[in-house]
Amino acid sequence: RRSTMPHSYGYRSQTRYAFARPFRKHGPLGLSTYMREFRVGDYVNVKVNGAIQKGMPHKFYHGKTGQIYMVTKNAVGVVMKKRVRHRYMRKFITARIEHVTHNWGMMQNKKKHLAKAAYLKACEEAETKKAPKPELPEILQPIEPKRPYPRPEHLVKETEIIDVHPVPYEVKF
Repeated sequence: RRSTMPHSYGYRSQTRYAFARPFRKHGPLGLSTYMREFRVGDYVNVKVNGAIQKGMPHKFYHGKTGQIYMVTKNAVGVVMKKRVRHRYMRKFITARIEHVTHNWGMMQNKKKHLAKAAYLKACEEAETKKAPKPELPEILQPIEPKRPYPRPEHLVKETEIIDVHPVPYEVKF
């Protein structure tokens, strides 16, 4: 027998498990949730907290990563990419801080990138400040090894093409 329950396409439809609180994690949120510091440019994961209904982003963005473009007292603005048919569109969503967590992996990559850029810049400055090397006398000049490669261009001799056929197997009794 077929079920006669109606099907709903509401804003929070099919989120029974996605927005559910984990086992033994019900009740009020800890203060550390509200003590986190968000800055423009930080990468965050959208993880909807079902206990807080205010400022809840749409279910599509649950589990997605974006970058903060705006910070207010209780919420952050996150720019995300959403695939729409053959292209990716930038979507600007606003979510309360209870629904976002820092993406430390992306933050570490960003810090590494910035640190590497600073290091390379420092290396360039050190190179420009460095005194030029004194010229060595001719006796102490390093000897460059003579490498046979790459060889100069040449034509390959044309040779006769030989067809090789297998010898038939003979059974001798």
